[in-house]
Amino acid sequence: MEIIKKIIKKITNITIDLLLSIAEKIEIKKFLSIYSKEEKILYLLTPNYSNLGDEAIIIGIEQILKEKFSDKLILEFSLEKYRRNKKIIEKLANKNDIIIIHGGGNFGNLYLEAEELRRDIVKRFFDNKIIVMPQSISFTNDIFGRREIKNSQNIYMRHNNFNIIARDEKSYEYGKKYFSNNKMYLAPDSVLYLEDFFSCFKSNQNREGIILTLRNDKEKILDDNIIKKLVTYFSEKNIKYLKTDTVISYPMNRETREYEVKNMLRKISSAKLNITDRFHGVIFSVITNTPVIVFKSLDHKIEEGVKWFKHLDWVHYVTTVEEAEKLIDKYMNSEYKVEKENYELKEKLKEVFFNI
Repeated sequence: MEIIKKIIKKITNITIDLLLSIAEKIEIKKFLSIYSKEEKILYLLTPNYSNLGDEAIIIGIEQILKEKFSDKLILEFSLEKYRRNKKIIEKLANKNDIIIIHGGGNFGNLYLEAEELRRDIVKRFFDNKIIVMPQSISFTNDIFGRREIKNSQNIYMRHNNFNIIARDEKSYEYGKKYFSNNKMYLAPDSVLYLEDFFSCFKSNQNREGIILTLRNDKEKILDDNIIKKLVTYFSEKNIKYLKTDTVISYPMNRETREYEVKNMLRKISSAKLNITDRFHGVIFSVITNTPVIVFKSLDHKIEEGVKWFKHLDWVHYVTTVEEAEKLIDKYMNSEYKVEKENYELKEKLKEVFFNI
């Protein structure tokens, strides 16, 4: 019975995929007839999953693209839409078009589908300028990772105008070592372009308790016992808390993207303190002026990424429960107010991107 269910599910998925592909091809063919000769920006590989960090990246990238390319048409194609329609999307581009690839943390072999599609883009758009928006780069140090870095090297280093923006120092140095023929840049995550865009969440005066924005995926390494100890500590101290994640359980689209991101920012800005092991959990705290305790996740993205915020004395990278408890006491037992109005990280990203 279980085998039959799996077969039915597979057939259903294939059918849905086929129907979507047909509808999308009709839409893209219309674009082809109207826009193929027009200079434009193709923004590729935006996510189809309900990760609010990635959705915020899209909003940030859209803002910076509109600002730099205000005179150009910008067409966005999601990862799934590109996968289904890459041949016709290739025809849509002319040699003057600029290809923008979504940023985040999927540059490497942990999310191999994204890496393989990035390779496909580099091969298909060989004569176009390509810019990878701020990424963490991470290939595992094993046979699998070494094989995949070689595969990526063989493709990326043949392209004469492939530009990679790393969002942390370790990724930047890694990129310079393994992609020496390509142009490497270092800049903050794209969401930090929204520092002032979402400034309305900075001044929340009615903060209460703690919010936990914690992973529950393959990048999670925070021990459940640590979480239990923290929750027990909250109970002992009569601290109200909300346990959530920056991934939601229902699908999003262009129309609901900004609403859902704002909803998460509203939750974080309502707390006195955020405890997270997500990089965008940290960034959402920075945007909302919310003190944050940061635990490590699977790779270097958190440990390296928090270095952008070393000038903020309310962003704390910790490794033990004891460190966290001391900080919890500090923020729960005082009316700590964050004062931060300058947007130097946004300006750093703008400076790098506008000069590529």
